[in-house]
Amino acid sequence: QYAPFFCVIPFVSGQRKMILWMLGALCAVLVVSCLLIGWQAIFNYIPLLFSSDTVAINFDRPYMKMISFRGIFATYYSPTVGIFVGLFSTCAALALIAITWLKVGQDAVSKRWAFTITILAALLGSLHTYLYDSLLVAVCAALTMEEMSLSKACSEVDLYRKLWFVMLFFYPALTCIVLFLGSDQVRSLSLFCLHFILLLLAILNFRQIMSNR
Repeated sequence: QYAPFFCVIPFVSGQRKMILWMLGALCAVLVVSCLLIGWQAIFNYIPLLFSSDTVAINFDRPYMKMISFRGIFATYYSPTVGIFVGLFSTCAALALIAITWLKVGQDAVSKRWAFTITILAALLGSLHTYLYDSLLVAVCAALTMEEMSLSKACSEVDLYRKLWFVMLFFYPALTCIVLFLGSDQVRSLSLFCLHFILLLLAILNFRQIMSNR
């Protein structure tokens, strides 16, 4: 479900070789998936993904466990509203990723923050994001943090970078508290809010890096 978000990068950057590699990797994943779970399951995945009535039944993972825009609105309003908001958030996430990579520079730092924005936008904008997808936040930490040090995080002069590092440092503890306390709705909403705040901080940090160039 994250392929469309990451495919934006080579198209915007104009890297034709990367486009071919990504298409080849996607085809390989589809072939392996078909061998493991069958062609029928693959072809039925997309209709089920967009269905507001059958997702919970067929996957045994109700939308109240989703941590994306779709899951939150489906839980607190209705599955139909969740689908429409989810589709809008998917388009908004794709637009954000495209704009980010159009502005990215040639330096490694700006590219790392652009990848971080891509990951967080994909988590929030995907139609099929669950609790275990939060592991992708570890990639964001690896891209932006040199070391997991609270003292170094607090010593940052820039406010946005300090908030980003402090939130990532306490993210494992916060997620453990969220996972072991409360209902599915509370867990999903809490993780959604955490990821949304992280996305905002990543955007602010990226903008500041680009403005200082």
